[in-house]
Amino acid sequence: GQAFVDFSGCCALTCSRQGCACAFCAYCLKDCGADAHAHVTSQHGELFLRVELFEKQHKTRKRILIQTYLEDELDLKLKIVDACERELR
Repeated sequence: GQAFVDFSGCCALTCSRQGCACAFCAYCLKDCGADAHAHVTSQHGELFLRVELFEKQHKTRKRILIQTYLEDELDLKLKIVDACERELR
């Protein structure tokens, strides 16, 4: 995985690593091979997304992933959520 910080609205993204032409979906991060446009429109409807909505969606996605991972670790979960509270809102 590689972080990306330059989202500009189009949800059909391409990896920026030199020599990598992987296309992926900004909504769900699915690897779409060489072109993500068909996946984005068929699975998510809209090809473009405002940056604020993109950020909100990914904060929600991260929160769900963390909660799922820590389901059985209540004490650890509470400590982590408390420490990350500002980032997860």
